[in-house]
Amino acid sequence: MDIYGFSDIGKIREKNEDEYAIEGFKNNKNQGYCIIADGMGGHNSGEIASKIAVKVISIELNNILKNKLQHIDIKKIILNSLKKANEKIYNQSLNNKEQSGMGTTIIVCFIKMEMIYIANIGDSRVYVFNENNIKKITTDHSMIEELILSGNITEKEAKNHPQKHLITRSLGTKKNIDPDFYEYFYKQNDVIIMATDGLTEMLDLKEIKKILSEKKSAKTTTLNLVKKANERGGLDNITVITIKI
Repeated sequence: MDIYGFSDIGKIREKNEDEYAIEGFKNNKNQGYCIIADGMGGHNSGEIASKIAVKVISIELNNILKNKLQHIDIKKIILNSLKKANEKIYNQSLNNKEQSGMGTTIIVCFIKMEMIYIANIGDSRVYVFNENNIKKITTDHSMIEELILSGNITEKEAKNHPQKHLITRSLGTKKNIDPDFYEYFYKQNDVIIMATDGLTEMLDLKEIKKILSEKKSAKTTTLNLVKKANERGGLDNITVITIKI
């Protein structure tokens, strides 16, 4: 398993409010996790929210890596880790005026044996690429996604829609959260891409697919995706993790 992550400030923003983590996968074992958070909020609050989220969730998921028992409820632990991160961010925002309203998107991919457990809140995404086909596993929690799914607008119309940056769910902005959860049985030669909207707003699926079709290492693939997003304008922070099976 070949894994690489990278985060770039982009061409416009003054700060990088994205945060990511990759842990595990030691001794050639297919067990570990990857996290991406895309923070939001005034002042430095987005940066704070994303760091809190990754730190709190990592602490909980490390318990899975340390646990040698075969039968543990991974889904329950992941969702509980998101709940703890939400409480931490939400309470800190209530107690600090400058951090009021801060929040973050979150994607967690925990890999164990032949399964990838995925939890997400917000509009950061997970894709799977294999045999020249690419598929989005996650569903964006955004106003635009709701309009597309309801048939009110097309994907082409969504690209220039004035509400395209409005997300409907986030971590830390409300007392309770409603994450989506997926279980994906990966196959040999699958390439899993985790990314913030700094990538997906700049590149369409065809462009992402073209880079993945080059069959480079996880590091080269990740850096090429980030480079191309910057060439397209780099309007936001760009974070990408590539997992090659």
